[in-house]
Amino acid sequence: MIDTALLHSRIAGAAPDYLREIFGEDVKRAGTDKWRVGRRGSMAISIRDGVLVFYSHEDGAGGDAVGLWQRQRGGSAGEALKAAATWANVPDADAPKGKTRRAKSPAVEGRRRCVERVMANLAPQVAPASGPALPSSASPVTTSRPVTGEPPRMLEAEFEEAFAMVKRLAYDEALCERIAKKRGWRAETVRGLTGDGALGWSDGWAGRHTGALAFCYESGIKHRWRAGAERVIRWYRGGPRTLWRGWMRLDQKEVWIMEGETDAISMINTGIEATLETLVVALPNAGVIPYGLAELVEGRAVVLSLDRDKAGEAATQKIAAIVRPVAESVRIRAWQWRIPKR
Repeated sequence: MIDTALLHSRIAGAAPDYLREIFGEDVKRAGTDKWRVGRRGSMAISIRDGVLVFYSHEDGAGGDAVGLWQRQRGGSAGEALKAAATWANVPDADAPKGKTRRAKSPAVEGRRRCVERVMANLAPQVAPASGPALPSSASPVTTSRPVTGEPPRMLEAEFEEAFAMVKRLAYDEALCERIAKKRGWRAETVRGLTGDGALGWSDGWAGRHTGALAFCYESGIKHRWRAGAERVIRWYRGGPRTLWRGWMRLDQKEVWIMEGETDAISMINTGIEATLETLVVALPNAGVIPYGLAELVEGRAVVLSLDRDKAGEAATQKIAAIVRPVAESVRIRAWQWRIPKR
């Protein structure tokens, strides 16, 4: 049995993180312990009597934190309760004791197929002049929300989109060079990440941009571009449910967890993975506890290298508490990287 009072207390105490887990970055603060989500803030969320509650003005429905999880992620009420409890690290007294291993995510196998197709098609003589453009129907609507309790994964068509973006960047040597120079990376680092199936380029998202870096996850595709002086990051497909490059887990002895993909790329750029004994992964943002985190780090040395700000420090402590029981060791190394002067 799950202690629901403890569950609601923990969620209320970490409400911003809980809402980012469910909605990504689309949550707007509307006051003390109040938030708005959706078009023109159509969903109101607040803390009442120590419990997170919501009300949708669009359909007149409301409920508590578990109901909100079920509404957004699907599944039964029981599945939503278990998923929320897992997020909040509230134990289930009736769950079987002892260590258990999750079955490998179908998304991992799908991603491996994607990487294999990339590697098989990188012959220069067959490289097209430019990659396929995204359809004008592309939209920010998540089309593959998993049933609660199932591994987060994209649809096959979405994997194909990710593959097209990875191939687009892999085929364009000049684009790889331009991205690397702008960010202070080596071009070999950028090309290597296309081989992993982790980094691509979008030729356009209708109404948003005409070109953007694409970070490919098991749970979705994130775009990053600039609108004038503003840096914009949006989920094109899926959402922040998994670690970036988490599928690269093989026999590495050490795992570095960074806050964000660009920090992870900067660390990879140092050559830290050259010995094949270290894997660098990234959180989609500081407010996410990724699916499969414990399985990834079990029996390995873990280095948490997140930002030196309030959100980064909070995430470091939260993740450290989760991984310490299963990791061989846990070290904390604050991350502060700057593009080198040229």
